[in-house]
Amino acid sequence: DNTYYQELLKGEKGAGDPELLKLATDTALLTDPAFRVYTEKFANSQEDFFQQYAVSHKKLSELGARFDPHAGFSIEGTQGVAERVVSTTYKK
Repeated sequence: DNTYYQELLKGEKGAGDPELLKLATDTALLTDPAFRVYTEKFANSQEDFFQQYAVSHKKLSELGARFDPHAGFSIEGTQGVAERVVSTTYKK
């Protein structure tokens, strides 16, 4: 659900969980204007979050992603690659 985005915004106002660990990528969702738009959109609309999640999950599956918790997350043909970014087009 969209709780992650709601918690990010609460934390920014000092109302979030003080023990919640925030990585640089989490902070970027708040500080980068390009990401901030989606953080606010998804925090305010669970329907928008689930709609985009479904599109993104489908795209990753079509690219060969395997979602096996025991083996971790992988995309076929990327073994040994230090970093791989798969992007998708988000609807505003």
